[in-house]
Amino acid sequence: MRDGNARDTIWFWNCRVVSNAVYPLLADAEDFNTAVLADAIDVKIFTPFSPGKSLETPPLCIPVWGYDDLTPAEQQRLQSWAEERHVQLAPNSRGDALAGTWFPGFSRIASTKFRVETRPSARLISVDLPRLPLHDPSDDFPGVVAAEVEFHEASGVDPRLTVAIPPYRRHAALIDRPGYGADQVRISAVGPVFGVQAALEDLSVPNAYQLEVMQLLFDDEKAVVGQSDEGKFQTRAAELFGGPLTSHLAQPGVRAAIQESGAKTTGIRWQQLTNVILSQRGEWPDSLRAFHQTPRQYAERQAHLLLSSGMLVPHLQIQCHECRIDLRLAPEQLATTIQCEFCGSDVRLALALALTKPEWKYRLAGHLSESRVKAFLPAMAVSSVLGSMYRLEGPPAVHVFGLEIQLSNHGQVEVDIATIMHEDRWIVLLGEVKNHNPIDSNDVKNLFALCGALSRKEIPAIPLFATFKATFSAEERDVIRTAMDAEPRSISLHGRQVPLTPLLLTHRDMSLPHYHEDHPHRWFKPGSGTGIVGIALESNKRNLGLLNVTWPEDTDGQPRFEWEL
Repeated sequence: MRDGNARDTIWFWNCRVVSNAVYPLLADAEDFNTAVLADAIDVKIFTPFSPGKSLETPPLCIPVWGYDDLTPAEQQRLQSWAEERHVQLAPNSRGDALAGTWFPGFSRIASTKFRVETRPSARLISVDLPRLPLHDPSDDFPGVVAAEVEFHEASGVDPRLTVAIPPYRRHAALIDRPGYGADQVRISAVGPVFGVQAALEDLSVPNAYQLEVMQLLFDDEKAVVGQSDEGKFQTRAAELFGGPLTSHLAQPGVRAAIQESGAKTTGIRWQQLTNVILSQRGEWPDSLRAFHQTPRQYAERQAHLLLSSGMLVPHLQIQCHECRIDLRLAPEQLATTIQCEFCGSDVRLALALALTKPEWKYRLAGHLSESRVKAFLPAMAVSSVLGSMYRLEGPPAVHVFGLEIQLSNHGQVEVDIATIMHEDRWIVLLGEVKNHNPIDSNDVKNLFALCGALSRKEIPAIPLFATFKATFSAEERDVIRTAMDAEPRSISLHGRQVPLTPLLLTHRDMSLPHYHEDHPHRWFKPGSGTGIVGIALESNKRNLGLLNVTWPEDTDGQPRFEWEL
């Protein structure tokens, strides 16, 4: 440890938490180092070597982090100490002291379950803490314990907010609010951890804005993060179907019905609605979960759910008996007498219903434009695929439509979909989603640049490219391949080095039932532990023509890709 360096002091205690067989040495402090080495004699593995011991046993190797910062005199003192004990010293960089270590977690002394109902936009969640067996319950300061809060499920939360905060030190600032019962706040892989007085009975747990979570990922004070108007619309529209991670719009028939409703300004009839769902249903209904349904029953059920969502609204079409103009009336406009908006005549509703065959039709709510619908449907289809890869328990993942990012060294970029997967490494996905428009070099360059910026902050991130076309075009494949070859990246998962490749999805990939054999969540080998990274690698084989991945020695541990011609 270097004299007066607070960072070294913190680093030492972090190491000490991992192992109590860690001792501090000062760069130039003879008396202090002598006392430390004398104390180390009491440790079994550091006992002096005796001539009677077998020399066949290889000598113990003791790592010394920051060895080069010791003065020559202190280095010699340490070498002499090691020789007396028949051990070897392994000088290492101080930055490697915690390499390969992990926080083993807390020892649980008490736990309790909770269920809280609150307003969707509430910023605080009140949680009852378990009672602890205190020696002196009357003591105002019995000591500090760590209260780890794990959310098994969170529904109905305002789409701008999240309780799924990634376990990075800087993200603790999002929920570190003085005055709510916690002395210290950290984020673990399970959830927020609060340092609280052991006698505390309840705790107010804050949630966080999703945009702030995304901004802190980049660890850049000058980074500006926002949400586009299109993203705000898609976020609210997704709520009609239960949120962005639901599977409702993974069904091609339902998507086709929405698109058909938007294409016809006069709306479509109930029979047309069910027929579109039936004819465009693809491989739905799911043969495993809906084996008792006929295709017609499936189509009618999905039409009912679509109407229940509020995405489509009804209107009644009647005719004015004076000018013979068709009038389209919303339910709230119906009355005994209706004024014709063209000729001004009072139209008796009873007479109009008797003279012409009335019919209810359905159109998109808010008179949505066809272009907005075309952008919304593939974005929701991609999100449904990501939702199917979600673990069984836990709050919804951080998910933002239309994320706008401007870094200090980069122009503003709009990301169609940004999400953080709940996996061991909390993989970040940044996606470009197209209906039938091509993915160009600018799209690819921007996403790879943002993912590279996150990787430099030690946050694994992969680009996502999705199209509603049957396949990626040759031009699209070439530009994505070129970007991968120019900047190959990898990640260590469960002791294996795995390529970090983009996730590529086509129309069929986003249109399959969850239990279908070709659904993307089945693309990786069970038990491999590669998760979304393994799925992304398989998507390159299926959709980008990846033949093989090699690991040449001259590439600094990074992969090299071989492509089909």
